[in-house]
Amino acid sequence: MRDEKTSAVAKMELAGSSLRASIEDGRIGTREMFAGLRAEERNALAADVWDAGLRAVANEAKEPRKPIRLSTIPPSSW
Repeated sequence: MRDEKTSAVAKMELAGSSLRASIEDGRIGTREMFAGLRAEERNALAADVWDAGLRAVANEAKEPRKPIRLSTIPPSSW
């Protein structure tokens, strides 16, 4: 039996006017989601997932009385 991680680990670096992100995710099924794709497709999917996640967090942040908690974002927003 493999030792699976239960969450992703992200490393962020501010690089000039940009943000550089590196994700390490050992959760069951995550690798398989990307494994059958070509490199260009993997990169595009990762960018799409990043954009969707940022939009979901930004939408939650629009409600000023509520703290931002990822657990409050419905999975359909992912």
